[in-house]
Amino acid sequence: MARGSKPEDYADYASLFTADVQHILNQVRRTIQKAASEAHETISYGMPAFRLDGAIIVWFAAFANHIGFYPGASGIAAFKKELGDTGTRKVRCSFQSTSRSHSRSSRGSCSFERRNG
Repeated sequence: MARGSKPEDYADYASLFTADVQHILNQVRRTIQKAASEAHETISYGMPAFRLDGAIIVWFAAFANHIGFYPGASGIAAFKKELGDTGTRKVRCSFQSTSRSHSRSSRGSCSFERRNG
């Protein structure tokens, strides 16, 4: 894929990153595929995403120091009790990768950010 052009599919997107990052992206992708086998893969907002029944259920993306995981409205609705009833919600999950010479590990955190208005 040419630098500066938008990815047309997951392969284009993944090709922008190093092998270590591709490994983590592939793990995230396989996990989503297993959990939502009927969902269709797409690129949305320049990121890999999965669509089910016409709606995006999740986006994920690689950044300099983390992998972002962004649930769609249906994912947020599943955690309505935890999020409460006030204001709008922004949900972000990040998985930071640490590489050692012979092993790979990742640790994750998920936060619900509540903003009124």
